[in-house]
Amino acid sequence: MHAHAIFQVLEKYAASDFMASIMCTLADIQEKSGNLEQALNSLFEARSILVGVYSDMDKRTSKVRRNISLLLLKIGKHQEALDEMKHVEEVEQTLFGERSVNYAKTLKVIGTLLIVVG
Repeated sequence: MHAHAIFQVLEKYAASDFMASIMCTLADIQEKSGNLEQALNSLFEARSILVGVYSDMDKRTSKVRRNISLLLLKIGKHQEALDEMKHVEEVEQTLFGERSVNYAKTLKVIGTLLIVVG
């Protein structure tokens, strides 16, 4: 049984910030092990949990979306990475403002993705 399935059995934590954190940690381990698709699935699960717990307009959800985008870039899914990062841009502009460091970093990544996508 995969670690992901084991964690889902823990219904007590199934829709919690704690489970989202576990899924992000699992994604990091999977990515370092070269299991990029599994890592992506774990991040999608973490995003889903965080949207349910906090909303799509939350810094925690935005951070996971950024990680999803960077992983999509590594996998070679450039357009999907760009779409995800554009969503991060909208959220960070609202949460942090146009003069924030987070927003500037996001714009830098979007610029790089636009060059890659063409």
